[in-house]
Amino acid sequence: MDKKLKIAIGLILLGIAAGAGGYAVYSYVVSQRLKRWIPLAEKYGAMYGVDPRLIISQIRQESGGNPDAVSSAGAIGLMQIMPSTGASECGLTREQLFNPELNVMCGVKYLRKLYDRLKDWRLALAAYNAGIGRVISAGYKVPEITETKQYVANIMSYYSKMV
Repeated sequence: MDKKLKIAIGLILLGIAAGAGGYAVYSYVVSQRLKRWIPLAEKYGAMYGVDPRLIISQIRQESGGNPDAVSSAGAIGLMQIMPSTGASECGLTREQLFNPELNVMCGVKYLRKLYDRLKDWRLALAAYNAGIGRVISAGYKVPEITETKQYVANIMSYYSKMV
């Protein structure tokens, strides 16, 4: 098969996959541990207007796809939500944050709220990590916090591989 034909077939298959919601396109680059969370990312991405691929990228960075993850700071679950944020933003208890569906719902809802305020996904991610006050104090830029800068860079890098 010549090179042009292979490219044409590849583009056709990519178009078919993208037309099917893009699932096949981005699930190809997602680890088995993350693939199981794609349906939740798609459900709550559609509900809150967030690209499911960005949600999967954030889950990868936050917990590596482990629904039982607890950070040293006390953040819980797939999207590493602090109990205080889960309570104030979604009315969830600490125990409820271990439920993958509730955790993703709350994390996506909160990310969308940050985006609506900041009008930029990179800034919304920075605010999710460091707090909105720090993003505002930095002049509506990613704050000069090494962890936050790396957090945003990692998510956007992984996301760009799926787009």
